[in-house]
Amino acid sequence: MGKEKRTFIGQEEDMIFAGIAAGAAFFLVVLAVMFLSAVGLKRFTAGSSIESALVLAKAKNREGIRVILNYAAEEAETDADAERVSAQIKILLDEMTAQNILGDIAVKPSALVVHRRSPVAQKRLYVRLSDLARYAGKYERMMWIDREHAADHPWVLPVEKKLLGTWKKKKFIPRFSNIGLVVQAYRANASKIADAFVDWHRAGARFRVRVCRGVYASEAQLPSGEIAEQFLKIHQHLTANHVPTVAATHTLVWEVVKNSEHPPVIHMLYGRKEVETVLCTFALEGRIAEPAVYVIYGPLHARMKYLIRRFTEDWRLIFWLWR
Repeated sequence: MGKEKRTFIGQEEDMIFAGIAAGAAFFLVVLAVMFLSAVGLKRFTAGSSIESALVLAKAKNREGIRVILNYAAEEAETDADAERVSAQIKILLDEMTAQNILGDIAVKPSALVVHRRSPVAQKRLYVRLSDLARYAGKYERMMWIDREHAADHPWVLPVEKKLLGTWKKKKFIPRFSNIGLVVQAYRANASKIADAFVDWHRAGARFRVRVCRGVYASEAQLPSGEIAEQFLKIHQHLTANHVPTVAATHTLVWEVVKNSEHPPVIHMLYGRKEVETVLCTFALEGRIAEPAVYVIYGPLHARMKYLIRRFTEDWRLIFWLWR
């Protein structure tokens, strides 16, 4: 009986120690995640306020790099949310001009409307994007439209076309010329979208195009090698047809430079090590034009979603958290 009691007590102690060890391990994991999140947010985003974003923007401007500032907001839940985002972007434009920031802005369609993918949403998106494009144009700044998920393309693309102008009796009447559109090379229909942009440009529309790999890794429809090949083909196709084009890339800069008749425009994401090792170097050597970094700021939860996307896109970024 005494032996059995001692065995039971020993098992109970083992369970207690195992529970303590599990609790300690969980606590350490939580601390590690919190630490990596804090460091990652500092490395890849510009804080929660316009002030913090402009401090970073000035620092990049001093290095000879422009900025594309984006208020981190997606998927508006109410119309009031969308209005607040629109107001925030206008304040950002005011402050950028007041503080002589060299750069432009980017906006996300999902942040500007609710009940997306409907005719009503399209009308409201057009109204809000028109308002912001006009406001940015007042300061001679570009407004880049970040088409997000693939499912957004069918309802956002017609709005983008309407922003550029209208076709009446085969005659094009321009509307805005400070619009920037995007082609995501990881989509199977990317070449068709690029062809449409060339057609719009030939008709008389004036806008810029950013060619990028794509944002959401889960939506890639092509293997990595084919994405790179399509990226380069689309870039060449657009530039050959005199469409002002930006190559948003970290890994294909040399290929883009080699295949370009003139120094190409290159954009990168703030925080990537290639900004220092490639973008700045190539800019100093005169191999690229208008180097710029895409920078987000805003609410913590939105920046965390952005950070997770960056790590999902390339988990090796976690080793770049220390400069």
